Amino acid sequence: MKRRDFITKSLSSTAAIALSSGGMVSQAGAAQDNMMSGGAIDPVEFGQSLQGVGFNLLVTDVMATVEFSTKILQAETLMAKASFAILKHGDFTWMLHADQTYRNNPMSELIKDVDGRGRGVELRLYNFDPDEAEARARENNYSILGQSANKPHGLRECYILDPDGYAWALSRHLRGGEG
Repeated sequence: MKRRDFITKSLSSTAAIALSSGGMVSQAGAAQDNMMSGGAIDPVEFGQSLQGVGFNLLVTDVMATVEFSTKILQAETLMAKASFAILKHGDFTWMLHADQTYRNNPMSELIKDVDGRGRGVELRLYNFDPDEAEARARENNYSILGQSANKPHGLRECYILDPDGYAWALSRHLRGGEG
């Protein structure tokens, strides 16, 4: 099965949650190693590696979101093309899908003509230096929703918007004397 056929077939699934937190790393090391070395994705092996909870982000410009994810979130790009990407940060892997890849998916009606896709969604990366991320975001002209600050729940965090308005909360534990 060609990659495009795999994507189209997988998108016709009724599940909106499609990627596993850590599952790909622990269950499909060979598939991930192959992707990272520029090899083709085996759609069956990749699909069967997915477990647990995960997410797809429906984005208007996959490559712009890949750029944000690599520059600001310091994510690894396992695969990227104009309509689809697989990204990884630590043990967590997620996917980006362009609108046209969701033609046959029930989600397509929810996103039709909607600006600011991420309204109401907060995506979090833990053990991540918010001050450094905020500096990179400013340097690359991304919107800072909330500046780095120490919070009463024991974290230092900032909020940065990606090109589609998804809010990324980047945080680390407070260190001794902070708070």
